[in-house]
Amino acid sequence: MNSGRDLFTFAVTESVEARAYITGRDFAGRPLLALPFSEDVRAVYQDLQITFWRDVRSRTNASPQLRAIILRQQQIDYSQGTKESLASYLGDCVAEAKAKGIDEISILELGCANGPTIRHMRNFFPEIKVRFFGIELTDFLVDNLLVRHPEARAIPGGVDEFLAMSAEDFGVQSFDLFLASGVLCQVPPDAAAKTLAHASRFCDQVLMWDYLLNMGGQISDSDPIIFKLAEDSQHILFLNPYEKMLRDAGFTQIDVTPTAVSSTTQGPGEGSVRARKPSTVD
Repeated sequence: MNSGRDLFTFAVTESVEARAYITGRDFAGRPLLALPFSEDVRAVYQDLQITFWRDVRSRTNASPQLRAIILRQQQIDYSQGTKESLASYLGDCVAEAKAKGIDEISILELGCANGPTIRHMRNFFPEIKVRFFGIELTDFLVDNLLVRHPEARAIPGGVDEFLAMSAEDFGVQSFDLFLASGVLCQVPPDAAAKTLAHASRFCDQVLMWDYLLNMGGQISDSDPIIFKLAEDSQHILFLNPYEKMLRDAGFTQIDVTPTAVSSTTQGPGEGSVRARKPSTVD
């Protein structure tokens, strides 16, 4: 087996165990595949993801110009664009905290980049103190975050590192919010479910921006559904059944805000989710 092969091609033509089939297409005509995972397919997927991120790191490490471009792109908050609904949910969280006389919010973020969440909070809610712990795969983004926001904590890592962390590692027993934007779509459903379950140990509320076409398991609530944002990309993404995962993790109060479709450059079914444990809902 050539583990460098395109996963779509491999799944459809070579793996008897996978039996992948096209379940439909998103609004841009890109295929959505149902892909029951065998160990062979998992190995191919992991190899492709490792190769993708290794390539990202090597290109950014070798090119100060590319790093500068990426850092400029990260000088954002969530007040416009596809994550505007995430900004609205953050605003709701702040309003509820202030109504209770609370002037501090603690945030645990997986995939924190160089701190757009902190920037958004500073820009729009300067009266609120933010206690922040971030985890980010890209080292230079972590370094940049710590330079810009020295009061925050952030470490290099991804889902695997997060799953291995305890309250001792975080330095606190709990956070008000767990936030993940475009992160859980990059891992298979079992890893995404474990991530939300682990977050539930420390947080009573989840805010997410992700691809929600399979949010309620409409396509499949068992088989992984994969897609590619670009036809020539080796970066495989997942449409995970987040509603079931969140409920299984104890987040039973779930609100969803889809992103309006404005161009075919968007992914399938983008949107934001706010999920809470019953104890947090008045």
